[in-house]
Amino acid sequence: MKDITPLLELVLARAKGLGASAAEAVLHQSDHSGIDYTDGAIENATLAQTSRLGLRLIKDQRQGFASFVLPNDRPAEYWVDEIFARLAVLPEDKTCGLAKPAQLYGGGTFCDMRDTARWTRAEMTEMAAELWHQVKAIAGHSSGASADQILSRTVSLSSNGFLADYQESRFQRYVSAIAGTAPDMEEDYAGESRLYAEDVASVPAMATEAAERAMTAMQPQPVPSGQAEVIFEPRIAARLVRQFIAAINGAQVLRGASFLADKIGEDIVHKAFSLRDDPFRYRCFSAAPFDAEGLPKQVHDHFKFGKLQKFVLDLASSRGLGLVAQGQAVRSGLDTPPAPGIAHAVVDNGSRSVTEMIADIDEGLWVTKMIGSGLNIVTGQFSCGVAGFRIQNGCRTTPFRNVTIAGDGLEILKQLCPANDQRTIGTMEVPSLYLGTLMVGG
Repeated sequence: MKDITPLLELVLARAKGLGASAAEAVLHQSDHSGIDYTDGAIENATLAQTSRLGLRLIKDQRQGFASFVLPNDRPAEYWVDEIFARLAVLPEDKTCGLAKPAQLYGGGTFCDMRDTARWTRAEMTEMAAELWHQVKAIAGHSSGASADQILSRTVSLSSNGFLADYQESRFQRYVSAIAGTAPDMEEDYAGESRLYAEDVASVPAMATEAAERAMTAMQPQPVPSGQAEVIFEPRIAARLVRQFIAAINGAQVLRGASFLADKIGEDIVHKAFSLRDDPFRYRCFSAAPFDAEGLPKQVHDHFKFGKLQKFVLDLASSRGLGLVAQGQAVRSGLDTPPAPGIAHAVVDNGSRSVTEMIADIDEGLWVTKMIGSGLNIVTGQFSCGVAGFRIQNGCRTTPFRNVTIAGDGLEILKQLCPANDQRTIGTMEVPSLYLGTLMVGG
């Protein structure tokens, strides 16, 4: 494995020589290969190898950023000089800064989360083709199927002495399904992304799921406006959970832009609903023992025992809010600072099955698609378009689409109750969720 720390040391030395009080350099390398298949033939064969360097310089509570692809026609020192020259005109940020050495993770900073398995181009072609043909045979048509693998390495060096080097793999399969004929057609999909190749759902299982989802949604019927009890299936429940996570993001709270900013310790959640950040789950993404700022990761309970227990914090938001740092910084790009984020969200199973939940509902909606953002994390108002199946007299009945549901985020939290069908969806483990009674516009 090539040692790339000399390049990072070079740019940090340049930054220190110019007078920066702190600096960070991050090199991200990615090797992406994949096949897109449609209409009985390969549509695209991806082969992309990229290497990008990101820089952050800090002086007088001002921080600047840059990122660029390597190799570059300008030396790395040029970008350090350019950032430093702009620091004086940037606004002050009293919360910016690197971790103190005493806060840093003290174990080994190399972490291998990369599977040794590899998919060849021939294997990916076979997977994508088989997905497409199987869906076509069941549902009638598919707009496309794909198989991809992404192998990456990230090396980060900071002036506080922290060096992080970790590798990760992603193996992905996806297929769409189209049922019916124009103008009465329905489309749905199935797909998974996993750290290890053997954990991705089988081709037959994925094809069957996509096809059945599209076929069962055929001939949607109108839903009367009024009120109805609502259940989100796991795939859609995961989207809702992400929105509540955004509402307890420390950066949002610090800006005064969250309806949950003053709710720590209050009884605002159904006692059966829990949400925790557990970066140590078996084979989960983001399983490095340290976060994007070099702090040790921990398990954090955010919603538990009916209360909001804590916000999601990085160093900047913890400083601004006067709270203890929690090792929850994530990196979304190389030209922005780390931000608060959950490594792996887990919503525990409830005590009842979805079937039992549905049996108690006289008039309701089982939601399998969600259109729009849903939760306004500033005001707490919830509204979105949905599709799925109507629930009548304890049974799931006819499909519906183009229906709007609306409610209040705090009221939803008070009624939010999990079923026992937890499913892994990317960086989350989420079961179906009962949202309570919402307004329905048919």
